[in-house]
Amino acid sequence: MKVISTALERSFSRYSLILSSDGFDAGIKFSEQTPELIILDLMLPGMDGFEICRNIRKKDSSVRILAVSGYPTKENIEKIREAGADDFLPKPFDVKDFVRRVSDLLER
Repeated sequence: MKVISTALERSFSRYSLILSSDGFDAGIKFSEQTPELIILDLMLPGMDGFEICRNIRKKDSSVRILAVSGYPTKENIEKIREAGADDFLPKPFDVKDFVRRVSDLLER
């Protein structure tokens, strides 16, 4: 998470960064904030990324969601896209590619 947060802070300093380490905390923070972009790992303790993504989409169709996972199976990619993710990035990933994808999503 440190690599991601550092890359985001350096490349997108005009945005606030809110971190969450589990699904339940992410849900609470989402209900308290109105983010423009959510970077969502599929495998989170408490509540997985698929369920979080579906819950987000029920409440807000405009927030952009970049899903990331170290398990980039065809099934996982299809499932997270069906849940409402805008993009998917397999881990490990190149930081430059990550920043480019975040930038693309924020420009939509």
